[in-house]
Amino acid sequence: MRGAIVPHHAPKAKSVIFLYMDGGVSHVDSFDPKPLLKKENGQKPKFKTDATVQFWGDLRESVGV
Repeated sequence: MRGAIVPHHAPKAKSVIFLYMDGGVSHVDSFDPKPLLKKENGQKPKFKTDATVQFWGDLRESVGV
């Protein structure tokens, strides 16, 4: 077993804030099915988009899948 590791600099912290944030929505309850996703894949969106948002089509083609 090795000895204690010496830090690069002297520690300055005098306290620690620990946040234990329990709760929230379950991953099962937040599931959002999208039945039209496969049907509309590769098509231009039917809604107005911001000028900074770009749709490049099917991303699977670009990675060779």
